[in-house]
Amino acid sequence: MVQARPRNGTPLELRLNHAKRIQPHGLTGIGQTCVFSLKWAWWHTRSYLPIVIVLLLSLGSLLVLQIHWLHRRLVYLPAREKAVLKDVG
Repeated sequence: MVQARPRNGTPLELRLNHAKRIQPHGLTGIGQTCVFSLKWAWWHTRSYLPIVIVLLLSLGSLLVLQIHWLHRRLVYLPAREKAVLKDVG
């Protein structure tokens, strides 16, 4: 006696279980989609996190250096030029 097997190779029990699954609709489906998307994004971007942190630290230090040089140029250099002109003139 020969048993009939499914054409796609999956057992009948698995196909029935798959068919019985309830697909969520409405807000539940949107919520699950958002959670899935966030998990996917976190999984694929977490390896870049140290690179982004180093980049932000570098940009922050350049900003502090720029502010320091701007402050120095605006405050100390004009006072120094006045002192030099006073000694000369």
